[in-house]
Amino acid sequence: GAEPLRVFVVPHSHCDAGWTSTYDEYYDAKVKHILTSVVSELSRNAALRFTWSEVGFFSRWYEQQPATTRAAVATLVARGQLAFAGGGWVQSDEAVNHYEAVIDQMSLGHAYLRRSLNVSGPGTAALRVSWQIDPFGASAATATLFSAMAFDAHVFDRVGDFDKVKRAENGRMQFVWRVGGSSSGGGNGSGGTGDARLFTHLLDQLLYIGPLLWGDNDSGLKADPITKNNVATHTAELVGELLVRAKQYVNATSNGVLIPHGGDFAFVDAAIEFGNMSLLVDHARNVYNNDVVIKYA
Repeated sequence: GAEPLRVFVVPHSHCDAGWTSTYDEYYDAKVKHILTSVVSELSRNAALRFTWSEVGFFSRWYEQQPATTRAAVATLVARGQLAFAGGGWVQSDEAVNHYEAVIDQMSLGHAYLRRSLNVSGPGTAALRVSWQIDPFGASAATATLFSAMAFDAHVFDRVGDFDKVKRAENGRMQFVWRVGGSSSGGGNGSGGTGDARLFTHLLDQLLYIGPLLWGDNDSGLKADPITKNNVATHTAELVGELLVRAKQYVNATSNGVLIPHGGDFAFVDAAIEFGNMSLLVDHARNVYNNDVVIKYA
């Protein structure tokens, strides 16, 4: 029979450095609790994974931690449980900035990760993917720059609705973004032809939240807690959503699909978020293993 769909669930938290609150307000009310909670849960369960993007927030939290917590973070990074995506000080704006500003702020974040956690740069295990899930613009300069930085792949979201709908209808939500004019040869095996090439994943209409919101976050969306009494119903809904969503991405060369799980300032209480997720994932493995194979990534 047909191979089951491979589903890679990517837990994450999107933390704006400034939006409806200031950087300091976000850090004190949300971010420091998110990072502390996530590191605690990852340390308790080696099967869990988490992706972080904004190094500006991470660096402030990390510098305030005792040696034992820093050692725990280093262990999680070495195990592949905690990874960074993008790894800039923030996620670069793509609409009105200058390319030098993008390079500067990405360099600042990457230098901090190298200095503090020995993450040697894009294309390495802990920093493989560029991650622009909320900035508006989707500039071609972004693909050129990130390819030149040697990222293996790129995940983004904010494009026009018409473009996204047509790509979803045609199963073209994943593609190789080719941009001419790169003198570096870029990443992703471009071979020094002068064209930047970057394998790209465009998130669907559910943005960066995922097909079911497992838990609670600041996005204004709520989800029922997953319990033994409702896990079968919610898992059936999840598997149905995954199979529908996969048609936008799966083709002759790929039978895998990325599912982001997170939202704005999600995982303030990581025990609840991961607990809900794990009940769903475990039930899917037990009941729907012929249809989908779900793993954390």
